[in-house]
Amino acid sequence: MRDGPTTQASGIRRSRARAAGFSALELTTAIALVAIFASVLLDRLLYYQEAYEKANMEYWANAIKLGLQIRVGHLIAQNRVVDYAEVARENPIGWLDAPPPGYRGEVIATGNPQIAPRSWYYDRTRRELVYVVGQSRYLLPDADGKARVHFRVKLVRPDGALNRDSMVLGLQFAPVESYRWF
Repeated sequence: MRDGPTTQASGIRRSRARAAGFSALELTTAIALVAIFASVLLDRLLYYQEAYEKANMEYWANAIKLGLQIRVGHLIAQNRVVDYAEVARENPIGWLDAPPPGYRGEVIATGNPQIAPRSWYYDRTRRELVYVVGQSRYLLPDADGKARVHFRVKLVRPDGALNRDSMVLGLQFAPVESYRWF
């Protein structure tokens, strides 16, 4: 009888010891699953951060379009002749109450100036407002191979009017080159 209870107790202790921990295979499988879920989560996080950056850039571009409309409307309300070419030469940031976050000011650029990512600057030479993209996994780069989006105020002329002396119908704030982001 002594052998019976002792053998039974030691068998219970061994099964409890086995149940208390993971085997090497179970532990490796759990670590692999956690790593896969973490990489998917990180990829989604980066995707949504870039989508947010694009939405923020487009928000400010639309605010500038609205500022352009207000600028022209203000000139018309004052019974002033709207010199569209003069308005097109202005820095578009001046039409806003406050500049966008990361606005670095006016730059006389020869080439591509070194501006921090997620920043705006106005290139006085080209008369372009430029956004320097921070995350560009889903953006096709510009002609120079840089992750930048260039905007300009363009004169709108009647269809077929190519010369500078033709009548101007209005102004348009638009990207210099169409861009594809996502």
